[in-house]
Amino acid sequence: MTNQIKWYKKTKEDVLNHLNTNTDGLSRQEVEKRIEKYGLNVLPKPKGKHPILKFLSHYNNVLIYVLLGAAVITAYLGHWVDTSIILAVVFINGLISYYSKLFLLCIC
Repeated sequence: MTNQIKWYKKTKEDVLNHLNTNTDGLSRQEVEKRIEKYGLNVLPKPKGKHPILKFLSHYNNVLIYVLLGAAVITAYLGHWVDTSIILAVVFINGLISYYSKLFLLCIC
């Protein structure tokens, strides 16, 4: 970290000299030479999450926890229809959230 150049402390002329350029920019030949030497100026793509983890992340929500708690209580009380409806709503909500986010990422 101590060997890094403190660009903000340098003058414009010092920076241009250090980078072997001028205020007009690089010539086409210099650009091609630097691309060959250093590669393209692009950032690596970030690692994405596994699709199952993306799907499960939609259930990390306070409202979902409340609904799951309600499902546990209704199951304890023996109201199986209510329990299954609550669980179906939670599952369908996760599916809709996942596919809508997937669709929005494809459009943008």
